[in-house]
Amino acid sequence: PPAGHFLCSEDSVGHVRSFLERVTADDSILQQHRERRDRIKCVDPSCEHCYTDVSIARALPDEVFHSYRAAQDQMVEHRIFSDLQQRFQQQLSAALAQALQAAQAATQRGAQEQASTAEFLRRQYPNARMCPKCQH
Repeated sequence: PPAGHFLCSEDSVGHVRSFLERVTADDSILQQHRERRDRIKCVDPSCEHCYTDVSIARALPDEVFHSYRAAQDQMVEHRIFSDLQQRFQQQLSAALAQALQAAQAATQRGAQEQASTAEFLRRQYPNARMCPKCQH
């Protein structure tokens, strides 16, 4: 903990349980918690420091500390999931853009081939009439 700040055993259980309940109930608190790398902020409202796992482990009974660690693990899993989801979306967007470019290029090649075929037929058979549907 920051110099001059401590987490006493008597208040720590209530503070940690209360904090975990607030984090699960309020998305803005959850986001702030994630920004602090899943650390619990000092109980002093004017202090921006966070407690270390060691100081929390010393102050909490094992059962409560395990709950705290389980919540931290969930946060880490969520962060990993979010990162992977974002990476997947980027890869998907890139693949879709590439497929769209390939489809546009194929359409353009098809139009060029059709125009070339029509020009070839006009030159080979100058007096022939073209089909109104396919232009051949």
